[in-house]
Amino acid sequence: MTKIELHYNNERNENQGSMFEDYPDVLTISELQIALGIGRSMAYRLIRNGNIRHLRIGKNIKIPRRYLVEYIHAACYNTGIATGKSVQSEEGVKS
Repeated sequence: MTKIELHYNNERNENQGSMFEDYPDVLTISELQIALGIGRSMAYRLIRNGNIRHLRIGKNIKIPRRYLVEYIHAACYNTGIATGKSVQSEEGVKS
């Protein structure tokens, strides 16, 4: 590994929220679109389906940056959050 990779790995372990450090602590839908490089419809779909956790303040949707980072980590490790599918044991599935 190079020094740059080692620094990145140490930084990621210490502060996992640094992935989008240039973004505000609480994002709007427009900022979410820019961060993920997606369109408006897809941004709202991710919110509506529960893929990205969010807050509603009146009619406004706000996404804390840590929820965005959480979504990205879930997508990388395919934990079910990013796909909108719940992870269930075989016992919980009805035939």
